[in-house]
Formats: sequence, structure tokens, C-alpha cells
Amino acid sequence: MSDSVPTIYRILMYSEALTECMELIEKRYHNRSQEVNYPAFDIEETYGKIEYICGREECKDDYVSKMLYKKLPTMEFLKRLSITKKIPCLVISINQSADAIMMDLLSAMCALDVHRLRTGNFQPCHFHRITKAGGAIYDRKSYFLVFSKPESIRRIQDVKRFVKEKFISFVLILYKQSNDKYVVANSNIINRKYLDLLAKYLSVPIGLSRIYLDLRNDVITQENEEDSVRPRQSNN
Repeated sequence: MSDSVPTIYRILMYSEALTECMELIEKRYHNRSQEVNYPAFDIEETYGKIEYICGREECKDDYVSKMLYKKLPTMEFLKRLSITKKIPCLVISINQSADAIMMDLLSAMCALDVHRLRTGNFQPCHFHRITKAGGAIYDRKSYFLVFSKPESIRRIQDVKRFVKEKFISFVLILYKQSNDKYVVANSNIINRKYLDLLAKYLSVPIGLSRIYLDLRNDVITQENEEDSVRPRQSNN
């Protein structure tokens, strides 16, 4: 397996994704036309719990080892690991932009409905909660790895050197599940047998969580969708 970095994925630090996210929030806030009442959006229901974790025996951190046996909502799991405990994590996303996931993580951190973050329809007093949550996220040494296509995950082995150099202690794969025939047809690409082998190869535990977009009543903007599939050479 090669350690070369292909151009079919994009690697971002949490801080980079957060910057993009905050710029979008501020832009939407200053350009909102009116206050809109949106239906409640349950992040926990959309992400659910981590379906399964492979490579527990590869874990080298006591806290992470204990966390691997807790059945927590995906965002809560990620928040505790990469934010509260400052443990380096790698969040792998397929067909979902890093800033979209960061928006959900920020929503969970500041306890503010993600619809309001996406549209900028929130009160000035909410800015303090948003910036405080953003400050807690900004300096964390965790990363997003965004693949442009489901089958591209077969190239994940190419980041072995990156995982080692950044002292990554846990890898979380977020797999977008919807009624899209293309996505469903490629669902067999990610399976437990493959992840078991991958965890052993990368020497790090790997978790899988599906994002059920059919349960979401918010809309990913076209500009964000385009960002999620735009190839970019990483310098990391």
C-alpha cells in the first residue's frame, strides 16, 4: 500500500472547517431578511449512535479505550473525544462537506438549533454561545478527511503516514445514507471486514456512523455541496 496522497480527497484541520463555517454563519446572519420559524432538528436522530467500532485492540489511549464501549450519540462521542479531552481524531466524510459536519458539531456544542446557524436566524445574544463553542473547537488537533465519492474510501490506506505523524487516536467514518440510488448501490464498499483490516493496517480503532439525510429537514446549500466534491491537493 502506498503512502502517497492522491487528489481525490481533501484534508482540513478542525480550525479550517470552523473558519469556513463561521464565515458562512456570519454572512447569513448579516444578510437574513426576516426571522423564520423552523421545525426542530434532532442531530442525535440524524447521526444516531456509532454502528460499530473495529480495532479496539489497536487503541493506545486509556480514555479512548473506555469510550469505545460507551453507546453515545455520534456527535456527543466526537465532542467528548476531540473537544473535551483534546484527543486527536480523524473524521472521514463521504460526500458530506467538512463545514456541514462542523456546523452540526458547533450546533451540538452551543446548544443552538442547526437551522438557525445555517440561515443566520438567531438573536445577537446567541453570538456569545456560538463564539465560545467555536473557541473550544478552534485549537483542537483533529482533522476532517473528505472523500469525493463512496468508492474513493478504498484509498484511505494512503493516509497511514498522516495518521502516524498526527498521533491520531481514533478514526470516525461518517457515511451519508439516503435514497440516492448511487449511494445505496455503493453501500457495500464500507463493511465490517474491510474496516477490521483497515484498523489493523492503520493501527488505530475505527468507528462507523451513518448520516441519515432523509431524516433531515434542513437543506445543504448548493455551494456547500460543490465544496464537498471539489478535489484539492493537501499539503499536510
